[in-house]
Amino acid sequence: MKKLLFAILAVLFLSSYIQAGEGKIAIIVNANSPLGNNISMDKVRDIYTGKIKFEGKTKIQPANQKDKGLFDEYLGKFVGMDANAYKNHWVKKVFAEGGSAPQIVGSSKDMIKYVSENDGGIGYVWEGDLSGNEGGIKKISAR
Repeated sequence: MKKLLFAILAVLFLSSYIQAGEGKIAIIVNANSPLGNNISMDKVRDIYTGKIKFEGKTKIQPANQKDKGLFDEYLGKFVGMDANAYKNHWVKKVFAEGGSAPQIVGSSKDMIKYVSENDGGIGYVWEGDLSGNEGGIKKISAR
């Protein structure tokens, strides 16, 4: 019985450690981005809901990840919506105003590539997916 209890506790501990191990979300922008090194949470939300499309003369090009866990956590923390509300927002916005929803990329590696190749690129990755040696991007702070 003690072994079973220990095994259950170990599984619970490890699963919470693995989930937490993915860690914090890092917002990344192109190294030449006019967004600077700090950005307000309101500005992040406005970029990801399509209210802000330009910073100066640079077109802001946000991207989302296919990773559902990361996508859901990012939306909740930085955009203030769940996935259904966010998708509904973009369906209505595209039909009412035209334009297009943020790009969707497959992985953190793809996100880093996308952001580095677009001057107005902005995206997010698990902080642990950044080595610090990525070229063409910088991690910014959201406050």
